Amino acid sequence: MLHLKDVYDKIFNFNENVRRIICAIRVLRPEIVRQIYLSVIEKIILYGVQTWHRDTVKTNSRLIQIQRIPLLGIAKTYRTVSNDAIQVLTGCPPFDIKAEIEKTQKRNLMDVEILTINAEFRHGRKS
Repeated sequence: MLHLKDVYDKIFNFNENVRRIICAIRVLRPEIVRQIYLSVIEKIILYGVQTWHRDTVKTNSRLIQIQRIPLLGIAKTYRTVSNDAIQVLTGCPPFDIKAEIEKTQKRNLMDVEILTINAEFRHGRKS
């Protein structure tokens, strides 16, 4: 969970910087802010997910708490809006589900790479 606390702090600071830029520019559409979120913040949060993610209630609630910070800025809503509602408003799936998908994809990719290496080793490398 220490990793998620560091990620929370990093996302909070990054979100504050993005918010300042958005306030200064004032013409940034929510779609552009959402694109920044999807391309940058999501990558920061999910970095190394196959190593640290455990499918527990505490981890999942912390992930959703981290996700909530930028989603409030994208949707421009009050902080009293529920997590489910803000995820629907912004069109961003919950991070606990996204983390599980990412973890499974990485694991499957690693399995394929291991099988490929084993097959090359057994049959001799064809160059």
